[in-house]
Amino acid sequence: AILGGAAAITENGLRPQSEPVYVSRTQELCTVAGHAVLSEAALRTTGELENVVNLHLVADVLRAADGLLIAGGVGFVGGLLGLATPDVLAVATSNDFLEESIAISAMGMRAGGYRPDVVIVNPTDWRSVYLRRETGGMYVHASPLSQTPLTISGCAVVFSTAVPTKQAVLLDSRFTDFMPLDRVRVEVAYVASQFLTGECTVRCELQGLPVVRDLAALRIVSRA
Repeated sequence: AILGGAAAITENGLRPQSEPVYVSRTQELCTVAGHAVLSEAALRTTGELENVVNLHLVADVLRAADGLLIAGGVGFVGGLLGLATPDVLAVATSNDFLEESIAISAMGMRAGGYRPDVVIVNPTDWRSVYLRRETGGMYVHASPLSQTPLTISGCAVVFSTAVPTKQAVLLDSRFTDFMPLDRVRVEVAYVASQFLTGECTVRCELQGLPVVRDLAALRIVSRA
């Protein structure tokens, strides 16, 4: 019994203890909004206001929220681009895009316990991937007439012109979010002299908090 107890103490002493370290950070509330001008006649048409809000304004507001999260803005300076850890990888290849670098960086994140599932790229870079041909003239990935999955190394591809070409933001989406505090608010009002022209302005607004829970879950991948 004594030897068993000694063995247990020795074994426990060899096991390093790890506890999470939390850093408090105050995040400002961010507001994104969009507007559209409608005629009073259209506004009185059954379902027109609902269509404008659901098909256009809400989509615009959500795109603005994505842009705020990625590139930053008032209340969230720098965004994910400013917070992500640079991961410069030199890959010996004639391919100008980051496919190999993204795959290598994703493997490194997975080895560290993260699950990268989103990669944000410039649309120009993705076009060069999608239409890339080999020396014989054959398309590398697929024919432009076929539907190709928007994935790289198991990560869903998201487009943003805020990301510079030849770079990509790789992330584990469990650690990033834009948390709305309420539903999208809709307001209808006359602006300036619109009551004279028979028009009105419809405004949609969304307030939320950009959240980054772990900086190690974000990486900027670029070619050396």
